[in-house]
Amino acid sequence: MSFAKALLPLVAAGLLATATSASANDHGDVIGTWTWTLPKTGCSMTRTFQPDGATKVVNGQNSFSGTYTVKWNRERTGRMLITSVTADDGGKDCDGAADNKVGKRFLAYVHVDAAGMLMCLDSARTSCMGPYRKR
Repeated sequence: MSFAKALLPLVAAGLLATATSASANDHGDVIGTWTWTLPKTGCSMTRTFQPDGATKVVNGQNSFSGTYTVKWNRERTGRMLITSVTADDGGKDCDGAADNKVGKRFLAYVHVDAAGMLMCLDSARTSCMGPYRKR
């Protein structure tokens, strides 16, 4: 057996391990509780992300919970945060709305660095909320 043929299974195993660990860590820096206060109104939004994929959001007087996933977009230019709402208390959010979000899914691009966490409409970091600060 040639050296190249003997090395091929090891390289393939290494690539698989790298891909698996990269996808498993796509949300590690998001885990925890994050808060942002809107500058114009002083209204606060707090988001908690648990390691098991559960999330809770307190937006003004509204509180909702559900599940979340974080994964890279197809182009690998940004990480998508997908939230599915399973419970909503019906309170008014920072915009004054009290619409029920149960059954809805929300998509945001999440960027975490030393300044905090931004939640944006696209991977180019335009139309963002934040930075959220980790508590």
